[in-house]
Amino acid sequence: MRSGHRPHLTLLASIGLALSLSALGCRKEAPTQKAPEAGVEAKSSEAPKESAAPAAEENKERGGRRQVAVYLDGEPIAAMRYGELPKKVQEVWVEAGIDEGEGIPKYRRFRLAEYLEALGIKLSRLKGILLGSGRGRLAAIEPKELIKHRQEMMFSFTGDTSGGVEMHYAPKIKSNDVIDKLTSIYLFQNKEAPIWRPEKKIYEIKGEPMTRIPYIEEPLKNGTRIYFDDKLRAIVKRKHLIGDEVGNKEGKDKESPTVSLRAYLINLDIPVAKAKYIELVASDRVEKTLRPEELQSAQMSVVAHSGGKVRILPADVEPQAIRLYSKVPKANAPAKAP
Repeated sequence: MRSGHRPHLTLLASIGLALSLSALGCRKEAPTQKAPEAGVEAKSSEAPKESAAPAAEENKERGGRRQVAVYLDGEPIAAMRYGELPKKVQEVWVEAGIDEGEGIPKYRRFRLAEYLEALGIKLSRLKGILLGSGRGRLAAIEPKELIKHRQEMMFSFTGDTSGGVEMHYAPKIKSNDVIDKLTSIYLFQNKEAPIWRPEKKIYEIKGEPMTRIPYIEEPLKNGTRIYFDDKLRAIVKRKHLIGDEVGNKEGKDKESPTVSLRAYLINLDIPVAKAKYIELVASDRVEKTLRPEELQSAQMSVVAHSGGKVRILPADVEPQAIRLYSKVPKANAPAKAP
């Protein structure tokens, strides 16, 4: 008899379990406050829905590689590439990872404060710093915080000596967000800096919601960059390669005009007479060095459909940057990890 009642008991237990699960499924959970998203966008419900950092989207070179642009009060002052780091910037080797028998791995990094100072920036004079990343993400850092944590706030390149830029935050630095992949740096010195309003979760500029990075009239464009003593002085533009003043008498319809490199630099007000050393940088390494007297015969031609790239002859180099120095810099060959 007892064995005959087991199916009924099993059925009743199953029904009870189903009802209990149904009741649990219908029960409403207590409302919880949604945690703020890590990605900070300078937007508000009243403001137009456009990227907070549109300039960062413009910083792409041929092939789609995004170059990290550095702006001071809206003006581009550098492209953050390994091959274009100022000579004063020293690499720092940091231990990270697990010792698998050959010691703890060491990685090449650079101090952000040192980099900005090498560009001629006085951190104590800055009013604000914004670090940009993809999709309009922005991280605000007060200059005094960067000064305080200057030894620990670092960056590196994804390919060690090439590629994009990754940030490595100081553990205790105060910021409203943590940026991993860096796309732009915005510095504010003589103009009002945006302010992060945590209660509204927006940036404001001059008391109004910020919908765009202020003061940028022309983002950093493609083309070969020209530096003098590690300061960005010009970016090659095809329209500047036409005319007698640069040694080109060809018409504007010529696809690849060839000009005197020295004449072109002089036409851009580059103090060529003070140059003691010239580097042609390609693929983030020095491909060729020129002596001042070699500028007399050097020619520059536009590489067709390259977005402003040029070829230097007779060196036959297509540089991403031409760097001139008033003093011969000390040898700075890439150091090996200690």
